[in-house]
This record gives sequence, structure tokens and C-alpha cells, in this order.
Amino acid sequence: MTFLFRSRPILTGQSSRYQQKLQKHIGRNYLFLVVTCFSSTALLMLTYLAGFNLFRARSGCNELEMVYSDIYSQFSDYVTDTALTDNVEKLSAGKYSQRTFSQLFHQFSLRSNIDCDLLISNTAGNTLYSSFETSELTKHLKMFDRTVHKHMTESMNTNVYNTVYYLYEPNPRYLFARNIYDSHGVVTGWISLYLDGGNWNELLRKSQVDTIITTTNGSVIASSDRTLINGLNKFKPQGHFTFSCDDRQYWIASRYDALHNINLYAYATDNSYQTYIPLGLFLVLLIGILTTLLSKRLSRKIADIHSASLTKLAK
Repeated sequence: MTFLFRSRPILTGQSSRYQQKLQKHIGRNYLFLVVTCFSSTALLMLTYLAGFNLFRARSGCNELEMVYSDIYSQFSDYVTDTALTDNVEKLSAGKYSQRTFSQLFHQFSLRSNIDCDLLISNTAGNTLYSSFETSELTKHLKMFDRTVHKHMTESMNTNVYNTVYYLYEPNPRYLFARNIYDSHGVVTGWISLYLDGGNWNELLRKSQVDTIITTTNGSVIASSDRTLINGLNKFKPQGHFTFSCDDRQYWIASRYDALHNINLYAYATDNSYQTYIPLGLFLVLLIGILTTLLSKRLSRKIADIHSASLTKLAK
């Protein structure tokens, strides 16, 4: 009886130590599980936001390519239309008055998505027709126009030629140019169609992301956000996937359009992530703390149960 009476404190001490070790073991497992869940959730949130915005940027790039293709086709078809060439010949021959030709041009411009101005000149340097306001048809614009068509003639370019006209103005103009030939293939004049950059910029702002169209040398054709463009109307992309500007984070997608020889850029930004990420992390942290407290309580109960079972078994 004395032996049995003395053995109970020994078993009780062993049970208590076992209970503590078991509680610590279970607590560490629960803590590891909580930390893993917290880290995984935070990583998934960041990955989702980055992936979602990259997807938005790439979708914006696809949309921008379609918008450009539609606009290019519309104005390129007009410049190369034989009806326009016939009308120019009638204007040169005096069969059409300025008013008649102007009415024909405005019938097209009213149907177009973007405002534009038409400038028609002959090789003698005379302006046959201009839809520009007198103040807009500057010497610089005329000189630029002649230089473009001189380059086209010297390079024997018989296709539509595109370039950007910009002279410290709020918005650039995108040029669709084509030479006029007589029946012997001799250049007699040229057609220049200048698209309004401001009107085009407004069209791009309808997109869910910021978009930019440039020539291969970086001259901006159109942009939904002029704050990204420098004072010389040039755009140089920053970063490969993301970059920051004016406290905003941008996700980038870019593409080279080989058919039209232009560069397309789309920048997705969502400032709401600055609010949602901290809030989400706070909620996950709160859940983690509550789970940790709960795990400690559960580990204590489990340890008590196992300890009680061990004590009963020892009895």
C-alpha cells in the first residue's frame, strides 16, 4: 500500500510534464499553420492585384490596337480614294469652286470619328485648298508640309505616308499624306490630311486604362494622359512591368504594330489598392491573432484530455 501511495505523485509529475510538452507541440503546429495561412493570403492578394492590373493593361493594349486600326483605315481610305483625286483635279481645272470642294470634304469630316483638316497643294507651292483657319495655316506648317512631300517624292513613296506634326502646341497632329500623279506618273501636287490630336486624346480617354500611341522614334500620336509626355511630345517608357508617377503605380503592357509601324502602350492604375491592401492585411492579421488565441485554448484542452487519459491509464 505504501508503494502504491508513493507512486501517484511520480505519475502526476510525469503527467504534468507531458501535458506541458504536448501543449507546446500543438501550439507550435497551430502557430505555424496561422503564419502560413497569413503569408499565403497576403501573397495571393498581392499576386491577384498585380495579375489583374497586368491583364487590364494587356486588354487595353488589344483595344487600342483595334481603335487605331479602325481610325487608320477610315482616313487612309479617304486619302487614297479615287473620288478625292478626281475632285482635286476638278478643283485644279476650275470645274469645282472652293465652296463646292469644301462641302464635299465636310461631308466626310462629319462622318469621321476624329476632327481633321485638309491641305492640298501643287508642286508650284500654291495652296489649292485648305480647311485650316487662317491663324492655323502658319509658315511653319506649310514648310513642314512641303518637306514631307519632298521626302516622299525623293524616296518615290507612292503609298500613304504618316508622321507627327508638333510645334509647342497642347496636342500634336497626325498626318496622312499622299502625292498626286498625272497620267505620266509625274507628281503634280499632294494631299495632306491632319488629324486633330486633342480630339483623338478625348477618344482614348474613354478606355478603362491610360493609353499612348507613338511612332517608332517615340513621337506621340495620341495619348489619354498628357502628363506622361515630355515637352517635346516624346514618350519614353519606364520599367518593364510597373513604374510610379505622381504617387500612382502603373502596370504596363506594350506592343509593336508592324503593319502600321507604331508602338502601342497601355497603363493600368488603380489607386484603390492603396486602401484595400492595408485593410485586407489588417483583417487577415486580426483573424490570425484570434486564431492564435483560439489555438492556444484548444491546444490546452487537447493537452488536458491527453493528460487525463494518461493518468487514468496509469491508475
